[in-house]
Amino acid sequence: NSCISCESNRNRVFSSGSCICADGFFLSYGYCLSCSMNCLTCGALASTCTSCAAGSTLLGSICQCDAGKYLAGDRSCRTCSAKCLTCSSATVCTTCPAGGNRNSASNCDCLTGFF
Repeated sequence: NSCISCESNRNRVFSSGSCICADGFFLSYGYCLSCSMNCLTCGALASTCTSCAAGSTLLGSICQCDAGKYLAGDRSCRTCSAKCLTCSSATVCTTCPAGGNRNSASNCDCLTGFF
């Protein structure tokens, strides 16, 4: 008599005959708890990423969004606005492209006289 499915409301998936934590979760005292933002999988602690979601890179045990992307609330790395080199959200540039006649003090809007 073996299990053939898992309770989906417990963040578990069926794999090779047993229930394991789904991606984005780790096992702690019998419960599947959420990994830190942007971890696809994590180790014994939420903050110890072992793999990253698309658009991010594993640096040590932390997932960092690739250049030109920002971490969105749904744990995904999303592309910055075309006017930004780097950003902290869809609407906030943190650096502007070099030589683009953009004002870094005004969210990389075009300088006066440029459009």
